[in-house]
Amino acid sequence: MKERLADVTESSGQTRAQTEEITRRIQGANEQMSALSSAMDDISGNAQQITKIAKAIEDIAFQTNILSLNASVEAARAGAAGKGFAVVANEVKQLAAKSAEAAKSATNMVNNTKAIIQTGVELTADTAGSLRAISDVSDQINTISDQLAAAVQDCNIYYFEEPNTPAFYNNKYVKDNVKMPLAHGERVFGRWEYIRYFLDNSIQVIQPDLGNAGGITETKRICDMAYTFDVGVQVHTCATHLLTPPSVQLEACIPNFVIHEQHMRSLNSANMELTTKIILPEKGYLPVTDDIGLGNEWSEKALASEDQITLN
Repeated sequence: MKERLADVTESSGQTRAQTEEITRRIQGANEQMSALSSAMDDISGNAQQITKIAKAIEDIAFQTNILSLNASVEAARAGAAGKGFAVVANEVKQLAAKSAEAAKSATNMVNNTKAIIQTGVELTADTAGSLRAISDVSDQINTISDQLAAAVQDCNIYYFEEPNTPAFYNNKYVKDNVKMPLAHGERVFGRWEYIRYFLDNSIQVIQPDLGNAGGITETKRICDMAYTFDVGVQVHTCATHLLTPPSVQLEACIPNFVIHEQHMRSLNSANMELTTKIILPEKGYLPVTDDIGLGNEWSEKALASEDQITLN
């Protein structure tokens, strides 16, 4: 037993380290994505400038053609006396110079754009590499979850609670590789998210939170749906005295209730000061209240610490 618990402790430390590694990788990916976004903005800005320069070249070419046409007409009329054409020739020369300058600017802009695009491509490749690294770390966490389960599966544990992040495809992977019931759900919302866990049989005990799952009525529907899949219920009530009475009421009226959660943080003074009643077990039991409403209320201290808005 001591060796097994030592293995669990070691695996838990590895899980924590891997989680920190995921956080670091995600931060790196976010920074690279920000740089990529900036590069793409530069590309867009250069593209707009190229468009303006191209339009200027078109306008200059058009004017040059008109002047050339006028010069031809005047030459036909003047014959040998073509003194007035010096002005036209000068204008054509200036326009040609402007065209050359604009064309040169356009070339430079195109080259700059190519360099920026190359930077964007490199940043995209780096980002893809970071995301692959995140995926690899996630796979390692799943493997450690399997190892944790294997280390304690002979200890007659009631169920393995939240062995992975709340993603149904990861949950199915873990369930396929462990030999004990899995519990999940305090961060799963509504029947439409829970149904995926039920359909692939990757969860045996759900832990819906009245504050997250959609309220009392929606949570009751989730529990009823779970019953049709032979899935048990342990309502999530971490440290809150406000939601304990309605959670107990719900658990008392469903056939697939498994066990009630009473977290040690409910004994913290900061939590005990937030409600008018302190709801704690007596000899291992909690009463099913018949008080109106939730069966508890916010304390004056809790209300006074928040902004209050009165609707007339």
